[in-house]
Amino acid sequence: MGGTLVGELPRYNMATRIKVVICSYLGRIEEARGGVRRLLELQPGSRVAGFRAYAETFLAPDTLAEYTEGLRKAGLPEEWGRFF
Repeated sequence: MGGTLVGELPRYNMATRIKVVICSYLGRIEEARGGVRRLLELQPGSRVAGFRAYAETFLAPDTLAEYTEGLRKAGLPEEWGRFF
């Protein structure tokens, strides 16, 4: 799931986040957690709160809620950290 884009652009963290969210909603939690580990390698300070602060400028509130819940389900830490 999402492997093609992640494989073609391995340092493109948006693709990794999308894969994490999709996998968590599909119940593929181990794969989602692997994506979180990769995301934290790319952006060590990544947190749900940091993503929310960034994405609330362009995502609809319901989409943002679903997206952040997928990140939480996959195990991305909640507390504030460096997003970029």
